[in-house]
Amino acid sequence: MVIQLLSITALFLFFNFPMTTLVLANACGLPNGATGQFEFYTYYLYHFVSLLIPFVCLGALSEVRKKIKQMIIFQTMINVITPGNVLFR
Repeated sequence: MVIQLLSITALFLFFNFPMTTLVLANACGLPNGATGQFEFYTYYLYHFVSLLIPFVCLGALSEVRKKIKQMIIFQTMINVITPGNVLFR
């Protein structure tokens, strides 16, 4: 549970920190168009978090992670030939 909470918090802080600093700069007196393209990227990243949270939650669950690894990594099958019941007449 702690790993899941920390990963969601890190994801939220990483993607929302630029938007938070931009809003804080606008509140301190920075004009709206002064940042240029950076403003568009921060709006995109701000809304991108909601798309990534389900994948972070699934990755934090150990049972689901094991099943995903089994689906992705193809295990090679080794065929072993052993002598069976041989009847000599």
